[in-house]
Amino acid sequence: MDRSLPIYASTASRRGRGRGWSRRRRRWLRILRPGAVAVILALLAAGATAAERALG
Repeated sequence: MDRSLPIYASTASRRGRGRGWSRRRRRWLRILRPGAVAVILALLAAGATAAERALG
């Protein structure tokens, strides 16, 4: 029965890195996704203003 610990450790690491990992990842995605959208919109706005200045 001394093989049960390595088997459990390998299956735990294979299935989403142990307990509570998916919950943690979901929380970070919920925090980071609006921030990423805001950064992309800011870059688009900056690019639009730079193109506008370059053209006119």
